[in-house]
Amino acid sequence: MNIASNKAKGRQGENSLVAYLRSKGFPVERRRLTGVADCGDLANLQGWTLDCKVRKGLDLSGWVDSAREQAKAAELRFGGPHRGAVVIKRRMHTDPARWFVVLDLETFASLLEKPK
Repeated sequence: MNIASNKAKGRQGENSLVAYLRSKGFPVERRRLTGVADCGDLANLQGWTLDCKVRKGLDLSGWVDSAREQAKAAELRFGGPHRGAVVIKRRMHTDPARWFVVLDLETFASLLEKPK
């Protein structure tokens, strides 16, 4: 498979993710490539940086590390805390509601914290 078709699949996955989140009331937009200071694939998700993956193989640790770096870049660029997560297209499932969200335990635990 060539790079152009991989990019097209990635774009299609991001567009499907945007459509799904919009259907749930989130005003997200697909973010254009930003180079070195990548802030994730989607914009307007208060405090969240999502990286969408449409791949055959898995690199969970690399992808989660990348999402964390993108969240740090988003904090610098937009201010306020950001959490990073990876949305992975599930093979044989075109419906984003069936896809996976992967994040590290530190990020998950921050969701469980009691309000002070």
